[in-house]
Amino acid sequence: MKTYKKFFFIFWLSTFFFIPTFAQPANSSNEQADLKFDHIGLEQGLSQSTVNAIVQDAQGFMWFGTQDGLNRYDGYTINILRHNPKDSNSVSDNRINCLLSDSKNDLWIGTENGGLDRYVLAEGKFYHFLNDENDPLTISNNTITSLFEDSQANIWVGTNSGLSRYNRKDISFSNFFFNTNTTEGLNDNAIRAICEDNDANIWVGTYKGLFRYNLKSGQNFIRVDELNTNPTTLYGDNVTSLYLDQNGLLWIGTYDQFLKSYNKNTNSFDSYRNTIKNIKSINEDSENNLWLGSINMSLRILNLKSNKVTQIQAIQNDPINTMYVDNCGLLWLGTSFRGIFIYNRNKNRFKHYLNYPNDPNNPNVVMTLIEDKDGGLWVGTYGNGLKYFDSKRDIVKTYRHEPTDPNSISSDKIFTLCLTTDGVLWVGTIGGGLNYFDRSTGVFKKYLQNSPIDTKGLSNNDITALYENSDGNLLIGNVMGGIDILNRKTKTFSHFYPEVQIPNTIGGGRSVTVIRKDRKGTLWAGTLNGLKQFDKKLNKFIHYSLEQKSSEQNGNSESVTSLLFTEQFFWIGTSQNGLIRYHPESNTSISYTADDGLPDNVILGILPDSWGNLWLSTNKGISRFNPQSEKFKNYDINDGLQGKEFNQGAYFKSSIGEMFFGGVNGFNAFFPDKIEKNNFIPPVYFTAFTVFNEKLLLPNPVPNNYTIELSYNQNFFSIEFVALNFSSPEKNKYAYMLEDFDRDWHNVSSKQRYASYTNLDPGEYVLRVKGSNNDGIWNKDGAIINIIINPPFWMTWWFRSLGILLFISLGFIVYQRRITTLKKDKALQQEISRRLIEKQEEERSRIALEMHDSLGQDLLLIKNRLMLTIKKNSEQFPQPDREDSNLKNYKLNTFQELNQISEDISGVLKTVREISHNLRPPDLDQLGLTETIQSILLAMRESTSIKVTGKVENIDEVIPKDLEINFVRIVQEALGNVIKHADASECNVEVLYQNNHLYLEISDNGKGFDLINRKDTGKKSEEIHLSSVNSGLGLTGMSERVRILGGIFRIITDLGKGTRIVVEIPVNKTK
Repeated sequence: MKTYKKFFFIFWLSTFFFIPTFAQPANSSNEQADLKFDHIGLEQGLSQSTVNAIVQDAQGFMWFGTQDGLNRYDGYTINILRHNPKDSNSVSDNRINCLLSDSKNDLWIGTENGGLDRYVLAEGKFYHFLNDENDPLTISNNTITSLFEDSQANIWVGTNSGLSRYNRKDISFSNFFFNTNTTEGLNDNAIRAICEDNDANIWVGTYKGLFRYNLKSGQNFIRVDELNTNPTTLYGDNVTSLYLDQNGLLWIGTYDQFLKSYNKNTNSFDSYRNTIKNIKSINEDSENNLWLGSINMSLRILNLKSNKVTQIQAIQNDPINTMYVDNCGLLWLGTSFRGIFIYNRNKNRFKHYLNYPNDPNNPNVVMTLIEDKDGGLWVGTYGNGLKYFDSKRDIVKTYRHEPTDPNSISSDKIFTLCLTTDGVLWVGTIGGGLNYFDRSTGVFKKYLQNSPIDTKGLSNNDITALYENSDGNLLIGNVMGGIDILNRKTKTFSHFYPEVQIPNTIGGGRSVTVIRKDRKGTLWAGTLNGLKQFDKKLNKFIHYSLEQKSSEQNGNSESVTSLLFTEQFFWIGTSQNGLIRYHPESNTSISYTADDGLPDNVILGILPDSWGNLWLSTNKGISRFNPQSEKFKNYDINDGLQGKEFNQGAYFKSSIGEMFFGGVNGFNAFFPDKIEKNNFIPPVYFTAFTVFNEKLLLPNPVPNNYTIELSYNQNFFSIEFVALNFSSPEKNKYAYMLEDFDRDWHNVSSKQRYASYTNLDPGEYVLRVKGSNNDGIWNKDGAIINIIINPPFWMTWWFRSLGILLFISLGFIVYQRRITTLKKDKALQQEISRRLIEKQEEERSRIALEMHDSLGQDLLLIKNRLMLTIKKNSEQFPQPDREDSNLKNYKLNTFQELNQISEDISGVLKTVREISHNLRPPDLDQLGLTETIQSILLAMRESTSIKVTGKVENIDEVIPKDLEINFVRIVQEALGNVIKHADASECNVEVLYQNNHLYLEISDNGKGFDLINRKDTGKKSEEIHLSSVNSGLGLTGMSERVRILGGIFRIITDLGKGTRIVVEIPVNKTK
């Protein structure tokens, strides 16, 4: 089907212009230029290869009209709009002939058979205009050939059957037709081109000539031939295109009369017969060039200053249907067979020479370049000999090694060139030594290696660097790291040999890459073994160490590939550590690497421009470095470079500032001031919103500050965005941030033009996106989209309010019941605790009595019987002098053991009495509560080193007799904690009876302690009431006994400063 359409289109072109073939004009012998173009075809998503119309809309998107649909392009993807018979909001016909973006931001689409469409961007809606034979206010014909908006915002529509003007107020058309009954008006209804000049004249081109209509006078169209006094008239000519240039000059493309221009001052036409016929499209670039696209499968450029015409090689044998210049100055060309070509002048600033990609037998690896005094360029290649370009950069001659010709160059592997001040060209080769070229005779004279010490020959035949000294002698670096000096007067050599074992030598066996003098006249040599300085006193090269700021970089072993000396710094290109800036006065250096913005750490050439920038060739393109801002701008193949990889030594700057860099695929030449920065700020749009991999039906692009509402289960989504910069869009950069969610901006490349988020909580979010163009110019305002994730009904405010009320109501009921239950439980627990303590005290009293009366009496009886036995034995067995010594010792040991047993029994008896006393202090029953407390304090003074002070008032009979033991236990437990845990040196105890209250206060100066399981309370001091005291340190038992006594128990502790225990017991009895 597509083949049929394309054949039909070509057939239509042939019949339409009355041409049987696409014949080239007889006088088309013009200069040719090899320009680079970007291309958009079927592989990039174009709906069809025949592009009839191109326009940029008000939002910045590019639109392409093809024979099979309308295409919208954002720099990365193409969105195709086709006619759908079931959808009234679709384009009326897939065959698009012309496009127009008007001042109202609407897009107009002229179709082949579907009439005229107006696409309102803000609505995303098509409005259709069709011819109705019964309505004279409709469009004149459904085949639209041209569209134009005049200075009064009128839309002019050219058709195959008349001219129409759209009236915006009443949405109607005024039509202009050829009328055979009058000599005024059009003389043909087939409209081909429409244009307006600066005098408000509407110009219309038809098959049969040119016509003019003045908007101010409103008179009918006038045939131009009636005003023309020049014998060369346009009457009867087939006008194919019209264009008004920047200077207001009207240009007319014709079928068989070449290009013409209208001179309004003389009311005549000038013809440019050196151009081309059948010009379908005309456009002008910013350099005063007129681009001419022809149906005759040709593209020409007319320079309006020189009238020079250039034929473009890249686009041949393909009809040019349309041309359009976008808001960045890019020129878009629509063709019949190969889609769209885009001309970016910045990508053509880098001129490419010796480009033979399809010829493997013609190597184009450029190793060195130099310019002579006539502006000619000498280029040394590796394997393809020496080439010479004249000042116009046309190849004039190639010099190759001829084995049978002794006068030819000694090797085709040219590594370095040098033009001495007397105009002599010196050629350093690999394997062929040094060549001296006599241009007058075309003879190459050679210097070769005889022996390493021969003063009449080289020390090595592999020459890597050449430099003319101030005395006119030639310094020659070789691949082994040595340097020879040729005395041109005596034609003898002196040699500086590489000595690997001696550190202060030239190359250490590694190649000399560059030889230069600094501004003080010091000679330097860069080698693959570091930087070398020539010492005149020692008459030798010594190693020069660079002091690096970064410890990771070692200047002693740095491979130097290039050198540049400026007023303040040495700039050193290396093969590992990027670009080094060395300051000799302070002996400090800084290294700039890929981490700082370089494309690669291998610097192969350094050239300065007039603005102070450094241009660097690397293994990954060319970089421009601004030493002031320390910023890099990198260029690659997409910018027109010969390739990624450049070569060491292949860099040169001409006398007029043109720079040359050679690489593996020829060389590039450019003027740095012609490499323009793209200052265009690209508009940024959201283009798609996807939820769980399904796109939402939203306007495309999504309007700025648009709000999208999602349900709580739609919290996995992705948003696509784009910055509309078509100059190297692959270098555009993006940053996005979801406010109140992302901590910082996410920076992404053009390959990741989307933001994805998952599992967001319900709420309101704002997503911001920024975009930059290929030169890093950012649209900081960017685009904003609001995202609302609605909560489920159970998370809404009304549901929560209802739930809170219900919860409060239920909670109150449960609380009341719980309080009642807790009160009952508490009372029961207190009763159980009281009974348990009473039982404990009863059991303690019983055990104390048993231990005292029974166990104590038994132990005492045992002790007395043992003492009696010892006494009797001592009396019955006196100790005679003659008694055997063994028996004597036996008896003595026996008496000692019996005495020890007696003492142990006494100790146990004492312990039993103490335990009995603690279980139930006998003083309490015998002496009363007051003396019992005093005895406890006395025992503490006698048994510890703690200084015990205080006051104990008479509190006998203050509390019931059966409860006194609880008060005693409180005192015992508190003092026990002081002794065991407080690490105190002082303790104060006060027992007072005042205002019907019994007070106990025990304080120490110890370390304090954590009462509620915290290592550090976070406070200077802390008061803990009974309700918050956790178990431990006997506090539970103390607090329970206080409760039984009906009192209040408080502990005040200060970490590192001590503890104070306060007990307050109300009593009803008056003492």
